Amino acid sequence: MSVIAIVIVILLAVAGAGSAAAWLLDRLFDGGGRQRIYLVAPMTADAENAEQTLRTLAVACKERGCRGMKAVCLDCGMDEETRAVCERFCRDHGGPVLLTRDEFADAFTGTNKL
Repeated sequence: MSVIAIVIVILLAVAGAGSAAAWLLDRLFDGGGRQRIYLVAPMTADAENAEQTLRTLAVACKERGCRGMKAVCLDCGMDEETRAVCERFCRDHGGPVLLTRDEFADAFTGTNKL
């Protein structure tokens, strides 16, 4: 019985050390917060699983801690139903933003800050 307990403790210690190393590397190499990473989900007309795609982006952003990461739902000619789903999700969850192609391009020219 004590051998099993020792093995479990060792496995938990290794997992904890790996998690601590990942956290430390994330903090060391984050670029001082100057970098911005955009997770973009281009949505077209009749985009099936639009909400699932946005949920995936939100989870990816949350796992990273949202430091320097922004989820964008990009309007690439979506229909009214898809737009309603994206607007509702972005409003309810606060993380992702709904942008047109021009608004997204403006974010890189400096006229629109995301």
